[in-house]
Amino acid sequence: MRATPGPLGPYLLLATLAFTASLALGVLAGGPAPGTTPNPMRDAFGWILELPRPLGALAIFLNNLKTALLAAFPGIALGVLPAAVVTANGFIVGQTIHGVAVAGGRGFGYVALAILPHGVIEVPAILLSAAVGLRLGHRLTGVLRGRPGPSLQEEGRGALRIFLRWVLPMLAVAAVIEIYVTAALVRP
Repeated sequence: MRATPGPLGPYLLLATLAFTASLALGVLAGGPAPGTTPNPMRDAFGWILELPRPLGALAIFLNNLKTALLAAFPGIALGVLPAAVVTANGFIVGQTIHGVAVAGGRGFGYVALAILPHGVIEVPAILLSAAVGLRLGHRLTGVLRGRPGPSLQEEGRGALRIFLRWVLPMLAVAAVIEIYVTAALVRP
């Protein structure tokens, strides 16, 4: 596995399709349960906006790093967890979109302002992490079946290079954008 996302194409496509399908299902399923807030993301992470901005960016980065790590490295467990992380996150984002845009009455323009500035970097970073995890899981399956190919150690080193070269910087940039740009665009 090279340190570029090229050889991850099929896995990245699979992660993207899973995220997109679950996001659509989240939007179609509607927002949170009646009587709850239309924005569960704000409830869960709103405290970050009350931190000084550099600490808020760090908190966002660490939360997203946790998600990326869960999507990438437990992939050695046959790729199940990366698929679950991407699917669950897509569904939650979809429900939040519905909850804020429809139930919350803010509209899809507001949702776009709340997601796009940082999401165009953050979501691909998470999908890339999931692709790494899916590839690791696929390779483990090959090793267990005696198929030739790179060793798990080689795959792990390649996954780590991708994570350090691509995912970490993308998450750091997305966190800074989220706390400085996105937060300013959607402040009440």
